[in-house]
Amino acid sequence: MARLKPGVTVERANAEVQVLYESFVHGQAAKVQNAQERQRVLRQRAAVLAAAAGNSELRSQYAESLLVLMAIVALVLLLACANLSSLLVARAASRQREISIRRAIGAGRGRLVRQFLAESLVLAVLGGVGGLVLARWFSNALVVMMANGGRLDLRVGPDWRVLAFTGAVSLLACLMAGLAPAFHAAGSNVNPALKEVRTGGGTAWARRLGSALVIAQLSISMVLLVGANLFIGTLLKLYRVESGFRTEGVLAFGVRSGERYPAARALEVQTAIVDRLHSLPGVTSASAVQLLPISNGLWDRTVQVEGYTFRTGEDERVGYNAIAPKYFATMGTPLLLGRDFDTRDAMRAGKVAIVNESFARHFFGGRSPVGRHVTSVNVTTEIIGVVKDAKYTNLRDAIPMTIYIPWTQREDEQPTAYTYLAHVGGRDPMQLAAMLDRMARDIDPALRVRSAETFAAIVDQSTVKERIMAALGGFFGLLALVVACLGIFGVMAFQVSRRIHELGVRMALGAGKSDILSLVLREVAYLLLAGSAIGCAAALSVTRLAATMLFGVTPTDPGVFGLSVAILGAATFAAAWLPAQRASRVDPIAALRQE
Repeated sequence: MARLKPGVTVERANAEVQVLYESFVHGQAAKVQNAQERQRVLRQRAAVLAAAAGNSELRSQYAESLLVLMAIVALVLLLACANLSSLLVARAASRQREISIRRAIGAGRGRLVRQFLAESLVLAVLGGVGGLVLARWFSNALVVMMANGGRLDLRVGPDWRVLAFTGAVSLLACLMAGLAPAFHAAGSNVNPALKEVRTGGGTAWARRLGSALVIAQLSISMVLLVGANLFIGTLLKLYRVESGFRTEGVLAFGVRSGERYPAARALEVQTAIVDRLHSLPGVTSASAVQLLPISNGLWDRTVQVEGYTFRTGEDERVGYNAIAPKYFATMGTPLLLGRDFDTRDAMRAGKVAIVNESFARHFFGGRSPVGRHVTSVNVTTEIIGVVKDAKYTNLRDAIPMTIYIPWTQREDEQPTAYTYLAHVGGRDPMQLAAMLDRMARDIDPALRVRSAETFAAIVDQSTVKERIMAALGGFFGLLALVVACLGIFGVMAFQVSRRIHELGVRMALGAGKSDILSLVLREVAYLLLAGSAIGCAAALSVTRLAATMLFGVTPTDPGVFGLSVAILGAATFAAAWLPAQRASRVDPIAALRQE
């Protein structure tokens, strides 16, 4: 962090830093013997950034998710406008006589357009105000989801920018929903409506517009359903991923201290913490780890492996972690070959390591790695065991080749550098939390416990973004489905009411109830086919933008698209069933008398 001198711009500072950092990097690269590592150092860059926006981990973590949610909400708003527009078109068609009377006594087309836009504006204002009332509750609920049981200092109350944005969106919704019925009303024919003569012109235009709006609603609903199913599928895949460790029944916590211990005393305190954990009620196993899995932490190193020759350009870096004895038993990670760390692996003993399956498979193929040696930063260790692969930085990333080393052979490490673990059988591990502070003080008066929580909660925290997207994506997908179904029901009910005479004639000429029912549902099927096709094409383009947020599914997953089409189809026919039933029950005599 640096404060700029008066008159110095960020751009000028950035240019100067580039020169200084390039010189620094070349100096660092000159000290590196390995050519591949030297190129990695030379690729490093520096940049000066303005501090006005701050350095927000929260923003970087959720920015992409919130932008995708914003796009989803925009689609829901567009769907609502199409739905409202179709209902207003139907209402305008039923008000042809009133509109014709207004035009006959002197109302111009501009005035009629303004009247319908004013009616839409009333709906938009009421909707905007209602949305603001609900927004506070929904915003707080979103922050609670992001905090995942913790505390998040994030103000989400509406300010003038939110109010201005809501007003602008409400005005836009008014124009989008009101223009079609307004122009339909202004363009209606005066004489037939005044004479109450049934004419097909205006009604046919309204039917075509209504059908087009239904197709638009189905298309938007299809995009939202595909997105919702992709996000839900991502969450389910993450829950089912093979992690290589157990999450239930494990308590994790760290410690802090006001003093720095000498190396011998530090190891003594660390060992005492693990030993005391074993004595707590219900604890079946206890250990410690420097970098806890699924906490976005794992350091890597360049290695040389006995009996393996690296190919040109091959990455020779592997992950490293320091652990205490019984770590694998505590985490439920099986030891496949060799032995675990124990008291034989003291600081002055020969350096030893345990590797995971990926490491053994990559460097040794089908041969046993036990007894082989690995060298890194001029330290050679002997491999004494192989463990099952386990996820490390997060559940999404591939399992890295990993070397575990004993904490007893780490120099100058403090007890505060480790996360301590206890597996508790048959009870809630958080019940031990109340005992930890006293245990820490008994070991050393300067020692305090921090961040005691279950490992299950830590893993759960790693999927917060996915759970938010699955929950809100599913909610908006369901909302879109409900809105689209209401629109389909309204349009089909309107069209059936305008076709009573036609349906009566068909039935008088011999058409049965099943024929009328299939006639209406067949029209719905055509609309569904067109809407689904357009929606699938749009979804194929749109979902690619969220590809980095998916896991275990692809933006073009055929199963997701098939499921979305099935859900949309079932909902569409369910919405059209009542109007179709009404059409099939038309009394032909009464229908013919209406002419």
